[in-house]
Amino acid sequence: MPGWDPWLTEQLHTTKEKLKVNLAIPCYPSVSANRFDEDELGFAASLINQPNTANERFFGVKNPADDDVEKYNILNYIDEETPPMFIWHTFEDVLVDVSNSLTLAVKLREKNVPFELHVFEKGMHGLALCDRTTARDENHYNFHVIHWFKLCEEWLSSYVD
Repeated sequence: MPGWDPWLTEQLHTTKEKLKVNLAIPCYPSVSANRFDEDELGFAASLINQPNTANERFFGVKNPADDDVEKYNILNYIDEETPPMFIWHTFEDVLVDVSNSLTLAVKLREKNVPFELHVFEKGMHGLALCDRTTARDENHYNFHVIHWFKLCEEWLSSYVD
């Protein structure tokens, strides 16, 4: 993101090179921001007693400017220096639409950034490891999507010296 490097490197007393991300593993990533209708609370309404508007929760203000919305669009920051990515998603995810992962993959391809993409047909958002290690309820056990972890390990091994 433009502008964060000098601030962050100064705060951490380090260099941009030492902060560089070498590989990334986005799982059901949300890659672009959208302004919400003022009264739309979305998923947050069911989680807290006195929810802010969706805009306040995401942008910090009720009515974000177009420029502020675009600052959160990850696709604006994809370039040739973006690290290779292992991306996985499920088609059934109702919280973050699978089109986010597909759009991210297309943008990475346009910039010639290596990636591996896996879209599993079944499974809700938040599966994590898909087993008892991370399952919060029965729906988080998914013995097909669980393979993402092994696939990711294999992908990572190609980057190890």
